[in-house]
Parts: sequence; structure tokens; C-alpha cells
Amino acid sequence: MLISNKMQLALQTGAVIPRWLVWVCAKDESTGELQKFGLWSGDDDASFEIDGEVREYLASGGFITMSDPTYEAGTNVQKQRLTFSMLSDEVKAAVQQYSLRLAPVEIHLTLHDVETWEIVDVARAFKGTVEDPAISDSAKSDSGTSSSTLELSLVSTSRAGTRTLAAKKSAASLRLRNESDRGRAYADLAGADIDVEWGEEDSSGYFVRR
Repeated sequence: MLISNKMQLALQTGAVIPRWLVWVCAKDESTGELQKFGLWSGDDDASFEIDGEVREYLASGGFITMSDPTYEAGTNVQKQRLTFSMLSDEVKAAVQQYSLRLAPVEIHLTLHDVETWEIVDVARAFKGTVEDPAISDSAKSDSGTSSSTLELSLVSTSRAGTRTLAAKKSAASLRLRNESDRGRAYADLAGADIDVEWGEEDSSGYFVRR
């Protein structure tokens, strides 16, 4: 994680309060559209400007924990685990509305002045995707209430480099760009005899001949 000189000086004074911002772009289960939402370890919903974009974050209070960030040079896949405990009904409803698996995610660190609560600066701590989301409910207490916990296993963007060539250029991926593209229809069949026609026009407009 790269932090500015301003953040380094503020950390040296110790007169700052760190908070984590989590931003996710996930599919809305009800509409199928991609939606962006944020959670942060503050006590109230708040807006933050990230890379020139104003983002809205729902408050998760002190109930967001993160495994110690690890950084190293190279293309190794970095992993991160986030846990949100004691979810509010609002946050739980938002989470359950979206499909989080493989959703792009960003984590930022923001520092606040301990006296004025003004933002000192913001730095990106992690960028990747959600690999394994899990939400669970605890047993009900004597008062009939229960709490929910959300755990997200994240992998860095380096994971994209581990995909095989077939995964990048499969017949299915080509049809996402052009539904009539059949150029790799038999790419996953090695050593098989395929009866393909060439030269005459079929019902799809292809010129085929047996």
C-alpha cells in the first residue's frame, strides 16, 4: 500500500484515527444489473471522494475486521479476509440483495484527525475480487434477537493472470461478444473426429459442405 507523505506524517504523530472503506461492484439479484455499494468502519453513513468519484458508504461501526494486509513485489496472488459482525438490518438487506461472488472489490484506508475528525488523506489498500462470500446468523438470544456475520474471502487482481488460455478465449466467451461466433466451438475437444460441413449455406447463414 502506498501512502502519501501527509499520511506518513500524520501516522508518526499518532493523532489520527484509522478507518477502513470497502467498495463492492456486485450484481443485483432482482434486476440482474451491476450495482455499487460501500461499507465502512464508521458509526454513521458517510460520503468519501475516491479517485474523483463521490461514493456513499453504509456504517458498520467497529464491527469490521480485516486480516493483516500483506504486500510483495511480483505477480503472486494476494489474499485478504474481511469480517463484518453485528450487521444492521439495513446492511444485511443490502448484502442479501446482491450476488457477491466474483464481484470486484476495493479497500481503502482513511485517516481522520483525532480532534476535528477531518480526513487527513485516503490510500488504497487492496484491489481484487470476492472469491467466497458467506453470511451466517447466530442463535437467538433469550430476548429473541440474533446477529448476522458476513465473511468475504478476497483475492487480488493478480488472479486474472492465472486463468488458462481456454478460459480467456473459450467458445462461450467469444459468443458474449458475438452470439453467432462459432470459431472455437470444438476447441475443448482434443483428438476427436468432428463431422463439420463446409461450402453450403445453412439456416444460420453459414456456407457449409459435408
